[in-house]
Amino acid sequence: MAGDEAHSVAERLVIESGAELFDAHESEENMQDPYRAVDGSDAVIWLHSSSDVPLSMTDYNPLYADTVMQRALRIGRPVLYYYFVKEPDECPPAPALLIRVNRQHNVRNQEEFEAHLRTDLRDLISGEI
Repeated sequence: MAGDEAHSVAERLVIESGAELFDAHESEENMQDPYRAVDGSDAVIWLHSSSDVPLSMTDYNPLYADTVMQRALRIGRPVLYYYFVKEPDECPPAPALLIRVNRQHNVRNQEEFEAHLRTDLRDLISGEI
């Protein structure tokens, strides 16, 4: 599972949880400035995959992505991080800033992703995160 399907699942679960979905695509200004999108959000759900598993229109330079995540962590936004693995023994990247994310999961399929995200959203809304 990756790409638009993963984004759709995340959007659906955020809405089902009762949280508001911040849609950076509503405003071209936010779409062009992901830092502003991070600033306008209360939490960040970060979907990441190996370079050969596309995650659709959100894919961009990993170094640029790291600076966006650093911004989220620096300003205190909770980050829920999900790495989509292709192989069960695949080792995800381990940049040092990942030790600062609030929740981190390696997921192999849609069921795992949904289960982790549901739990993390519940904990985020209840204040455990």
